[in-house]
Amino acid sequence: MRTEAESGKVRIDKERFFNLPVLILIASSFMLGMSEFIVVGILPDIAADLKISEVTVGNLVSLFAFVYAPVTPLGSALSARFPRFATHLTLIGIFLAGNLLCAFAPNYAVLVVARIMIALVSGTLVAVAMTYVPDVTTDRFRTKFIAWVFSGFSIASVVGVPVGTWVANTFGWRWAFHMINVLT
Repeated sequence: MRTEAESGKVRIDKERFFNLPVLILIASSFMLGMSEFIVVGILPDIAADLKISEVTVGNLVSLFAFVYAPVTPLGSALSARFPRFATHLTLIGIFLAGNLLCAFAPNYAVLVVARIMIALVSGTLVAVAMTYVPDVTTDRFRTKFIAWVFSGFSIASVVGVPVGTWVANTFGWRWAFHMINVLT
């Protein structure tokens, strides 16, 4: 009979709520929320650097929401057809590529493409994260897990945006996206 270590399985302490997988999924929702909201805090910095109006940069926020809203349920439904872990890693890879593209965007058009890439996968990433509930925690902590994952978005808007704005004001707006890349 093989042990867990020999079979390649990782033992997760489900009786402790804040185990490593739970913390990673909460942190990833924070990172997703920060990426979603960060543009709001750095609009003037992006506009000045790309030499476009703040209104034009503000359109990135609307565009993100316009793509995110309908794609999330569709992406969630489609992702159910594929292996969960591979899907999660693929979506994280697309998310990272989009944020890298934001950080290095030479113009507004590239920034638009990057924000669309991020919007296409963000909601689906949260939905896929929810499918890990039975694997990372017990029934007793199920609602707590869901609440904490969704709280990552709220915490990102309250803490992440001001921190991202400070980073942008101190080091330049591109570094706010580099910070998200490091978190990813």
